[in-house]
Amino acid sequence: MAGKPINYKAEYDKLLEENRLLREKVESLQSQIQKPNAYKPSSTSEITEKPPFFQDDAVTSSTINKFSSPDEKINLYLSLFIGRTDVYAKRWENKKKDKSGYSPVCTNEWIPGLCNKPKVKCSQCPNREHEPLNEKVIENHLKGQIVVGLYPLLTDETCHFLAIDFDGEEW
Repeated sequence: MAGKPINYKAEYDKLLEENRLLREKVESLQSQIQKPNAYKPSSTSEITEKPPFFQDDAVTSSTINKFSSPDEKINLYLSLFIGRTDVYAKRWENKKKDKSGYSPVCTNEWIPGLCNKPKVKCSQCPNREHEPLNEKVIENHLKGQIVVGLYPLLTDETCHFLAIDFDGEEW
């Protein structure tokens, strides 16, 4: 039983039209995606602008070297490690108890009348006020003056980097 002959030209045209519509849809969706910036001012809760010294995406790891300015190095760091800027953690060590870790930095820590450590845990303190991450903090981190921990999960539940430590013997 012979079927209806296939009109290859019509099938081809139909596929071209479907392809065109799919390309338009992809372009429309891509235009809706906002590429996050590496920095946001501490006065807002969303990433809204790049640091004043950020020059588009022209600064890359291949253009940064030991002769680069501190601002260029900080900018590279902020462009690679996009995390929350309303809070950051600082490494601490307790040599007596042989413990170390990271804790969010509070601007009221140890201030009499505002901080009730160790009676009140920081997470339960009504006066807790996180110090925002800024260029000076990153500069001090890069100089080795402090060890900073970032919170990569943003408030909108997106994440733009993942760092994994593979130097243990079991890896």
